[in-house]
Amino acid sequence: MFYLQYFPVFQSYQDRRFSRQDFAELLKDLVDDDFPNQKIVLVMDSLNTHKLSVLYDRYEPVEAARIARQIEVH
Repeated sequence: MFYLQYFPVFQSYQDRRFSRQDFAELLKDLVDDDFPNQKIVLVMDSLNTHKLSVLYDRYEPVEAARIARQIEVH
């Protein structure tokens, strides 16, 4: 089991915000590149961008469902 702590690194808070699209792309990268064929358990804060529904905003429904199946959110 792996524990990963991810914080986007920006020069300052005002320079860049972590958008819904950024979050969807991060999830896809975790599923496809970092932990393929593994169940991923995410423990996240309660920001409104941190929901699996962002996948459906960014990707086609079939692709979004494929990514979401590998992720368990707490």
